[in-house]
Amino acid sequence: MQTWGIKLGSYGSAVEFCENHGIVGVGWEMFSPGDDELPPRLRRFCQDVEINDYVIYYNPRKKTFSLCRVVGQAQHRDFDLDNDIDIWNYRKVEKIKEINYLDFPGLLKWSVLGPRMSFWRIENSDVEKNYADCLAYDKDFFERENKEFNEIFVKIKEIVLKKMQDLQEGDFEKLLFDLMEFQGIKCSCDVGKSQAIIDVYGTGPFGQKWYGQAKKRLGKKASGNEVRKFVAAVDDNYGVFASFDGFDEDAQKVAGEHENILLLDKEDFVDLILSGKISDDLKIRLKLSV
Repeated sequence: MQTWGIKLGSYGSAVEFCENHGIVGVGWEMFSPGDDELPPRLRRFCQDVEINDYVIYYNPRKKTFSLCRVVGQAQHRDFDLDNDIDIWNYRKVEKIKEINYLDFPGLLKWSVLGPRMSFWRIENSDVEKNYADCLAYDKDFFERENKEFNEIFVKIKEIVLKKMQDLQEGDFEKLLFDLMEFQGIKCSCDVGKSQAIIDVYGTGPFGQKWYGQAKKRLGKKASGNEVRKFVAAVDDNYGVFASFDGFDEDAQKVAGEHENILLLDKEDFVDLILSGKISDDLKIRLKLSV
């Protein structure tokens, strides 16, 4: 059993179409799976993928990863032909689950988000295979389904969110630094002193540049104009914009148009805090044991 990564259109433009039809697919309108000569990536998609293989894709608009199981052979699209979406060779898939960006395993995450073309094989090491199998079969690994535990967790989460109210702007920048480090990004320790817009910057596992901005203004959401400025500063690199009380509708729309931008609010930091993977000074500030 193999695991594959696929990019469904520029900035996820083909995700909705594929999900509506229960497929994943690639382009190459002038070719069909049965042709004698196929471009290398299309040949891999049509001939190397097997039934029950895993396929993972990222939806930049929702900031989620979807794990699917291949259930059909490669076919050339003969439906919805009035739609000019560039998905022509496809496979039927069964979506197993959809997972939030922050909850997705780091090793698989970078295999999907790293610099890639439209379709590729994720290196099938034992570790990655275990992750994929766990995502597919072990629901308790990522989901809190135990009712009693879930009720306790909700109460703990409320306590953490209340403690977070006391964080200063600089503390929130440090928290973003810790989160990016936890996600495998090697960050500069010069937090908050790089640029007017960029508070944290670092390098991902594949050498990609990451930039972070953190804003903590109680009761105020980050605006579309603020996100636009951040997008301009990030340019073609990757960016994480953390706004303590979230983002207005315009800001969410702007970020949804850019695959390389991730928006976070205070709730996205709760699991990190509870894991203890934060600096000692933040633990002291939050009145947690060091």
